[in-house]
Amino acid sequence: MHLLLPQVIGMRMTRKYVLITAPSERSQIVHPTRKLLLDATEALFEHNHPDMVTGQMILRASGVSHGSLYHHFKDASDVVETVMLNRFFDRLTADIDNLKEIVLNVKD
Repeated sequence: MHLLLPQVIGMRMTRKYVLITAPSERSQIVHPTRKLLLDATEALFEHNHPDMVTGQMILRASGVSHGSLYHHFKDASDVVETVMLNRFFDRLTADIDNLKEIVLNVKD
């Protein structure tokens, strides 16, 4: 599944589009350091709003260096965005699975 979403900057949409692929189409192999950063960011979301999560918080929680963060991501907001997109696709996939189940049960 591919989604083509307009890129939003603040409340203004640009003409650039971002291609987002579903988790099943993304590489299933994740570098351990990248996984540490994503898991730490996910854990920070339990106590902090995503807008309040900073690069320093991610680095402290993950225990990785600045260089590692910038090797795997453009910046800290890129880590937060990746976690948010992963959450979005997880929910979307679950909703699609639920709808498939409902439709198949209705036909029976």
